[in-house]
Amino acid sequence: MENFLWTVGENSELQFGYFRRMSTKINSLITIIDDIYEVYGTLDELELFTDAIERWDVDAMDQLPDYMKLGFLALHNSINEMAYDVLKKQGFYIIPYLKKAWADLCKSYLVEAKWYYSGYTPTLQEYMDNAWISISAPVNLVHTYFLEGSPITNEALKCMKDYPDIIRWSAIILRFANDLGTSSDSGSKDQGTHWTKWQQLCMNRKEGGLRTRHLQAFNHAFLAKQGWCLIQYPNSLCSSILKASVLGAR
Repeated sequence: MENFLWTVGENSELQFGYFRRMSTKINSLITIIDDIYEVYGTLDELELFTDAIERWDVDAMDQLPDYMKLGFLALHNSINEMAYDVLKKQGFYIIPYLKKAWADLCKSYLVEAKWYYSGYTPTLQEYMDNAWISISAPVNLVHTYFLEGSPITNEALKCMKDYPDIIRWSAIILRFANDLGTSSDSGSKDQGTHWTKWQQLCMNRKEGGLRTRHLQAFNHAFLAKQGWCLIQYPNSLCSSILKASVLGAR
């Protein structure tokens, strides 16, 4: 239910039922894979799983334990189904873009797993360089663009390849909100990889912080800026991503 409610928050308009159904599936897959990296997988298993995602090849399943085979095949089949729908309706082959988004997410999870197993505490900059991807906003928003049914253009695909700033900043807000609003109720590994102290964020830049004294004010400023962009350019190539980013950040 939580995964579905997230999609309603992103787009509640009646005509976007397909988007909500498929996005609920995406959110569920993210949750499953997040648990694989944070709770169930050993480091060796996680490296094999990450390699399988990067290769996007069912033959790579042979080296995975059974519980990972189920997760990999569910992801592989679901994403291929979405790509088939887009190819049939719009004539664009989007597997490379979806595969990259999932590979980036899994690689960021693997980085955090390596930090945990080695006992390494990253600097705030190292953490944030990885954490804006591991919050899963980029993979979610890339799918949003393709699932909402807007006409796909080559310019938009190029935009997706490098993650526009709107995705990055929305992801950072979600990461801050997640890290500062959760604690030990997550899994034991989660405590070592997904938690940033508020004091660190408030430190000034010379000491390794971001000098973010008031997250709510930062959030509101971001929403106001992006909301204004949406008003000015309602039909821009990233308008659907912009809208979902703003609603997600809220």
